[in-house]
Amino acid sequence: MESFSKVNPICFDSVLDRLEDRGGLHFVAVPAEIAQQVKQSGHSRLVCTLNHLLDFHCAIQSDGQGGFFILVGTDIRRKLKLAVGQRLSLSLIPDTSEFGRPMPEEFQAVLDTDDEGRRLFLELKPSMQRNILYWVSSAKSVDKRIERSLEMIRRLK
Repeated sequence: MESFSKVNPICFDSVLDRLEDRGGLHFVAVPAEIAQQVKQSGHSRLVCTLNHLLDFHCAIQSDGQGGFFILVGTDIRRKLKLAVGQRLSLSLIPDTSEFGRPMPEEFQAVLDTDDEGRRLFLELKPSMQRNILYWVSSAKSVDKRIERSLEMIRRLK
């Protein structure tokens, strides 16, 4: 079995479903053999491409009963106009980004000019770093991303 990479993605089909017992989160099931292949590769963070249209950063999660899934957020569902029960094509590659999410330019600029803020950010757990990057990048305007970047550094201090 070849290991997967950017040039050798793992591809499979699944169906969009909903976790009623977890607040209605939407997900796609991942076959156990694919979850095992990813685990054996040593990569925990992935980039998923849905229907050859949209890339997003993710991780394969266990349902605690032998099944595996990838969460599909509201923004992704809205952009692709996805509905529960819809069949989806997925492609997975390792996420080789430094933080498991893209670094917003505005937040990078703030980190580049604030040594203490950068140190505090780098001391956070990776999941907290990803949450911050998501929050900053989710702002639609550049001004709002700058505002959020500065606010986050103030909160960290």
